[in-house]
Amino acid sequence: MESLLIVDGSNLLFQMFYGIPRKIYNAKGETIHGSIGFIGALLKIIRLINPKYICVIFDGDVPLERTKLDQDYKANRTVDWSLLPSDEVPFFEIEKIRYVLDNIKIFNYETITMEADDMISSITHQFHDNFKIYIVSFDSDFFQLINDNVSIIRYRGKNTQIYNKSFFIEKFGFTPDKYLSYKALVGDSSDNIKGIEKIGPKRATYLVTNFENYEDIVNNIEKVKPACIQDSLLNQYERYKLNLKLISLNNIKANNFDIKDFTYDENCINHTSTSLLKTLGIFN
Repeated sequence: MESLLIVDGSNLLFQMFYGIPRKIYNAKGETIHGSIGFIGALLKIIRLINPKYICVIFDGDVPLERTKLDQDYKANRTVDWSLLPSDEVPFFEIEKIRYVLDNIKIFNYETITMEADDMISSITHQFHDNFKIYIVSFDSDFFQLINDNVSIIRYRGKNTQIYNKSFFIEKFGFTPDKYLSYKALVGDSSDNIKGIEKIGPKRATYLVTNFENYEDIVNNIEKVKPACIQDSLLNQYERYKLNLKLISLNNIKANNFDIKDFTYDENCINHTSTSLLKTLGIFN
């Protein structure tokens, strides 16, 4: 089965921008360490997976639709990037990265109608029946997409980990189809989503492995141990349902894409070093 590599572009950029120990500047005084790290990581991942198709998706300036459901959604992300000097803002490197991707013939897209993770989910749902899909991201929301044909790559150089279905089960103790329920129970501090009171990872794992769903928990509440969490579960069903809506990724197929859109030229990949350096302004 042919494979499709989908890269959460903004996520990988942030990882590289803040993960490289020192800033690197080009001849114009612009930061490029995030760009160098991004392209370097991408090339290593391509060599690791050897995909037939590739697409890179970046977050655009899209209103957060989920704030209509919960005004606290991502309210913890309070950085005003406009107040920071340009060399401290990773977004300034996106244009450079996209220019490099265009030059090495890798499809890239900046979302204009939805968050990037929803777009990636849509593309995944469109193609996962006929292709092996690898999603590059540290966003744990993507775990809900894992199945026999979908894996998540957490890039850490030599310590890169691929979360396929079997590794996920080994790591969490339950199947990926239970992950959405698990996350709705524990919440997500990175997105400012509150979990159910008194329910942490261990108790959430117990619940999703011993009950079919929340309704099953409520209908068999007397069986839930310890008894001290029974009231929390009974009284916070609405919170749980809200969390499902906030955490669940878009499952509508992105039919506006053709798999051929994601074809890339391996010859371009093999001759990127000089063009990359020129494009980033390291030398003319």
